Amino acid sequence: MEYIELLLKYIGNIVDYYITFFEPGKVIKKTLEEKSFPFYSRNIEKKEIFINNVYNLHKQIYLMIKKENKYSKISLAKNIAYEEIEYRKNNILKYIDFLSISYDGDNNFNKGKPIQKDDIGKNIDPDEILRNLLKLKVYDKPILILSTGIADENDIYRSTF
Repeated sequence: MEYIELLLKYIGNIVDYYITFFEPGKVIKKTLEEKSFPFYSRNIEKKEIFINNVYNLHKQIYLMIKKENKYSKISLAKNIAYEEIEYRKNNILKYIDFLSISYDGDNNFNKGKPIQKDDIGKNIDPDEILRNLLKLKVYDKPILILSTGIADENDIYRSTF
């Protein structure tokens, strides 16, 4: 929290929008599945601990930022391919001023229709973004799409995505 305090001291009245965590669900999932990932652990019980830590830290940071600048808008960025972060859990919506999402393809191979793959084998499915935007609409908060991207070294898929 010292870092947040220092950051706010210098930019608290300059910055209007903050993302406290970028794609925490992706980090949590990879932590539990990929041995090469930092903090790797097969302990599924740690997943809930990680998630609760993200929620609690986000809430604390939210309150710190609002204390410095009550007009700031704050969110955490959710990659729509990962379900680990749920907006209804732990009363987190109370501490989110806008919804922010990102999408860089996914590895869900049970789509029921042929899906183009990018250079690293992830699905290129722009319909996935639309489906998630429609789901998010029920929260009645502004939505910011932070990033959409695909691995496309020769720039042959980007135009359709």
